[in-house]
Amino acid sequence: MYGDAADVYPDDDRDGKMDDLNHDGKVDEADAQIVFRAAEEVEKRFPVLVGGVAVYRATSAHGPFVHIDCRGSGPAGASDTESESSGRRALS
Repeated sequence: MYGDAADVYPDDDRDGKMDDLNHDGKVDEADAQIVFRAAEEVEKRFPVLVGGVAVYRATSAHGPFVHIDCRGSGPAGASDTESESSGRRALS
């Protein structure tokens, strides 16, 4: 893997989809929130990695995932025209 940003979804069973991390019988945004919170903990412990974390909900094209950006401050996945806020948001 190269670069300072990644779209992340745990896939231990290698079916190409995020795993049911909270074991509620479905794969949804709640599972992505688990990854989101873990990324926030890493940012707290290693401030040099702060760049932004965003949850993307499932669409017809992809399942839920988390975008993690370590390139500095600002919202993960934000364009240059978007305002720089906390860097934490949920997207559709």
